[in-house]
Amino acid sequence: MVFNIIHNNNNVIEYLYIAMFFKMFGNSVYNSIDGIKPSLETLKNTTEPDQIVNIVITDNISDAYVSFNLSKDTKYIFVSSYNSTGNNTDDIIDFPSDVNDVDDCKNLFKKIYMQCINYGFFNKNIIDFDVLNKMILMYIDCNMLSNYYVPVYLFKEEEKLKEYILVLKEKCEKYRNEIYKDNKDEITFASIYLHYIVNCMCTSFGFFPFYDWDLIIEFISVLSKIPTVSFQETSLLSALILDESKRSVNLMIDLYNKSMNKFAYFTMYHLAKVCKIQLRNITKAQDYLKLSISSNSAYYKSIYTLGLYSESKYNDENALKFYQDTVNVLSRSISKNCWQADEMACYIKACARIIKIGHRVRSKDIQDKYLSKIRDVAQIAKIKDNKFVSDLCRFLSYEDLKEDIYIRLVKNVNEHLKKFCDYNVYTKNKIIYTAK
Repeated sequence: MVFNIIHNNNNVIEYLYIAMFFKMFGNSVYNSIDGIKPSLETLKNTTEPDQIVNIVITDNISDAYVSFNLSKDTKYIFVSSYNSTGNNTDDIIDFPSDVNDVDDCKNLFKKIYMQCINYGFFNKNIIDFDVLNKMILMYIDCNMLSNYYVPVYLFKEEEKLKEYILVLKEKCEKYRNEIYKDNKDEITFASIYLHYIVNCMCTSFGFFPFYDWDLIIEFISVLSKIPTVSFQETSLLSALILDESKRSVNLMIDLYNKSMNKFAYFTMYHLAKVCKIQLRNITKAQDYLKLSISSNSAYYKSIYTLGLYSESKYNDENALKFYQDTVNVLSRSISKNCWQADEMACYIKACARIIKIGHRVRSKDIQDKYLSKIRDVAQIAKIKDNKFVSDLCRFLSYEDLKEDIYIRLVKNVNEHLKKFCDYNVYTKNKIIYTAK
């Protein structure tokens, strides 16, 4: 089963909150921005999902059918946007106004599950609402948006990062005993997933892992025996554990392949990295990246990486195409001021690489066009008007966080300008920002 979350660029908070819940408990999630679909009909030697649960973020069902090109023959679950002032229809499930409001969060996921039952995605007899309640409370308790997403994707080098990691580690210890209990497969999966996330955060920030990887690798045998969680998701988590711990390359690749289907653009991207870095097979890596783009044409990381691989082979024509495609995909978020830190960084890198190619092929038009794009985004107004940051801080009830994020985003932009652009571009466009 795949939870296909359909939304536009303005609804990042809603996508993240719902997607992180389903991922945490062992469900596949597809990020369908603007209603995008895989262009792959099927993928050889893979098990395609038997059911697709379509969740649409919208405040107007009629508008959603038009803007997302929804099919009248498909069943959809509609969820309102975070900024909604309230819906007058029972056809749209209200999104929580506050991550700390337990009742609102319970209502969201319970109503989604009830809709799934009504549409025949779940058998009511096998849905254990006691377990579902525990899943919801566990998710709220772990507060994944602020304790995982915020430090990983926004702070990066912030001095207080260890505090965030320790908070999640505390949750790991709290739920550790669930790993070996019976009849709570989703909770078992989430407990192992939390251990993996904690170590990922450590390695991302250059810290020594809080858990010995041998301990987490032992959980792979537990994952293989979980009956009610998707086999593809237990295989994916097992592969990610081996990948992050740098163990058993052949087994890791086998597990990645077992988790593959036409919606698995994330898996394809990781397999490409394994082929490039560990197997030193750039041709195979390119094949997986092309599959990833066919799975999700908005996955800018795969597009940009293809540009890097083309440039490494001195194929400027292909590199230019992939970098331009990267800029075009990211422009949707940049133009609406709802970009995330990684998106802005990649946008600047892609523009800077295009400028360098333009210099090599002696095209002043290319250089001027993408220099103008960099100048347009490298300004404090673009950061201060960021809708995603405003929504995130308001949703977390943590307005004081906004200033810290602005400081980090300014530093992130300046670092990428300095690293990827020439000295004159950097000095003329670097952002001077004084905190309050």
